[in-house]
Amino acid sequence: SRAATVYHQLARRRHEAGDVEGAIGLLRRALTAVPGHVDSSDALEKILLVAGRFKELDRYYRERTAEATDKGGKVAWVQKRAKLAQEHLKDEGEILRVYEELAVLEPPASAANQQLAKLYSDRQNFAKLAELRERQLAILSDVEARLPLLRELASLYRDRLGDADQSAVYLHAILQLDPTDDDALKAYGDHFRKRGDWNALVDLLEFAADSAAAAGPSMAH
Repeated sequence: SRAATVYHQLARRRHEAGDVEGAIGLLRRALTAVPGHVDSSDALEKILLVAGRFKELDRYYRERTAEATDKGGKVAWVQKRAKLAQEHLKDEGEILRVYEELAVLEPPASAANQQLAKLYSDRQNFAKLAELRERQLAILSDVEARLPLLRELASLYRDRLGDADQSAVYLHAILQLDPTDDDALKAYGDHFRKRGDWNALVDLLEFAADSAAAAGPSMAH
């Protein structure tokens, strides 16, 4: 700890004297002496950022991510990489890779997962978007949280991925949770009509009638 403090103080003097390379070298030595030394880490980040050495800063963030021993620590460093990629590196591929890494570490409804979904949608990478939503769905148990994902997946498979059968799987799941969902009932009915599966269509119409009756007059269509 003493060695790291000394290196940090020397680095500050070098930096004040305009010796950026010398300051970076000393801060690296401080961090070798005491990995994660807060003052030295903060100073190194600031110097690299101000100097516009963004790729070097990204490498440093990667190092810290690899060294982090807990999930919270990893998330914090990957979030820094995401911010750096968006604001300074301007590398679309890297932005996507960082958010993919971050999404695995964070909860399904996190801002990172929503940002990743937007990136996939903007790129029209609907297969990846469906995979992301399916991973989220596998974790969520709350009905109100599951329904929007099921609806999105049904739409994605039908309209974007051309897989009517997989879309039907999600329509069925929607109706298990909300039997009076008009859009799901109509889409499921259309699916059976296109397939010529009249028995399944009759069963669905009976199911819809029973659900409407069970829901009471106010819900009847």
